[in-house]
Amino acid sequence: MPLTINENMTTGEQAALWVVQLTSDDVSANDHVDFENWLAQNQEHQQQYTQAHALWASMENAQELIDNTFDSAHANIIQIAEQPKVVIENNKVANKKVDSKSLRVYAVAASIVMMAALGILFFQNLSPIPIDTTVSYATKIAEVRDIVLPDSTVVTLGARSTIITDFSQDLRQVTLTTGEAFFAVSENPKRPFIVLADNTHVRVVGTKFGVRYGVQEVKVAVQEGIVDVKAIKLSKDAKAQTNRLTAGEEIISLANGTTITHKRSQQRIATWRKGRLVYADESLREVIADANRYHDGNITLATQKIGDLRVTASFRTDQIDQMIRSLAVALELDVINLSSRRVVLHRRYSDEG
Repeated sequence: MPLTINENMTTGEQAALWVVQLTSDDVSANDHVDFENWLAQNQEHQQQYTQAHALWASMENAQELIDNTFDSAHANIIQIAEQPKVVIENNKVANKKVDSKSLRVYAVAASIVMMAALGILFFQNLSPIPIDTTVSYATKIAEVRDIVLPDSTVVTLGARSTIITDFSQDLRQVTLTTGEAFFAVSENPKRPFIVLADNTHVRVVGTKFGVRYGVQEVKVAVQEGIVDVKAIKLSKDAKAQTNRLTAGEEIISLANGTTITHKRSQQRIATWRKGRLVYADESLREVIADANRYHDGNITLATQKIGDLRVTASFRTDQIDQMIRSLAVALELDVINLSSRRVVLHRRYSDEG
């Protein structure tokens, strides 16, 4: 890590610096390892980082605050910054020079620490905003992005997808409310990682897996490690069933609580991260639901029965129009363009529904 964390800093100050470093452009793999070691030292580190991260994520006017803090700090200590600075670390004396980049990063951290100490954020209307451990993330049409969570878990969020994270001293939980996500979970046996999607609960310690919240199903596919998937039954008399999956396995939880398990090539899990949609005997309704997340418009099916048609195919996420034409030919469908942005798929032979 380019910035030094020493014992003279409070836990809140250390947590603030970690927030800054992990959200910076030059964060490295070693930084993530160092952060995990720091986080595992005690529960106070976990609690302070969760609060600092939640505060940072809720800073709608963060950049303005950073600039103001930086400008003030720069005006007061610019002369000092131009001189060597004596730093005592591990009983050794070293001369260091403070550069403007370090000043800015420390200013950001100072902003977080200052607001954490006050317990509130002040924006233009000077109204207080409570600190909450829950944070929401969402993507737009065709947008795929990585999100680093407070425990350094990386979530790759698919297009038009939304997650709500809830991190506390004893909890690591993410709720997928729409779309799909791929999780590279940071291992922590003392704090299992939970993913919720409709009637499906996923529990892991540290692994890599994908979750898709579809129209009538939730799909979980494991790339590495072990994943426990519990499908909550909707019937009052039925008991929830837990399935343990290993690498190369996939489970589909249907809306009625029924589960179906398949073998799945690890290389074909979450291929949307590389810009490709791959389907093996998937229903057309699920394929169209995916297509709509990458298409600036609305693709619909004329009847529910059309949605039951099965699809085995592979398409690029930037070629949705070509995908629709190919599906129409293969499944004998007519493509009706109601407008420049609205498309309806009809069965070519009306007597077949």
